[in-house]
Amino acid sequence: MQDVELVMRNGKPLSLVTQSGVQRWQDDGIPYQTHYDLIEKLPDGRSTYRCRYKLPNKPVTYVLVDVESGRKDAEVCVIHGQIGVHAHHILWGDGRELVFSKTDTVLLT
Repeated sequence: MQDVELVMRNGKPLSLVTQSGVQRWQDDGIPYQTHYDLIEKLPDGRSTYRCRYKLPNKPVTYVLVDVESGRKDAEVCVIHGQIGVHAHHILWGDGRELVFSKTDTVLLT
């Protein structure tokens, strides 16, 4: 998937949020839903994912990005493998249980 496609969903641009933004939602008690999109299945069998967030009653969807100091642009955070998704979800997820399908699609229950 090309970089520009990582910030799009269904042809529409996604809003951006950093981990510190998600931390603020958590600190302020703002509920959100987490979604993980399979980006790529690598030749060695591992998969990569991006994380999206949706706030209730808001028309926008956010994609998790990283902004390194000294860089102008934000970069979509790419999460590697099921272990990476689990680790991310423990810290920044919405508390729902993660389930991976046989095709590495992430289901949240």
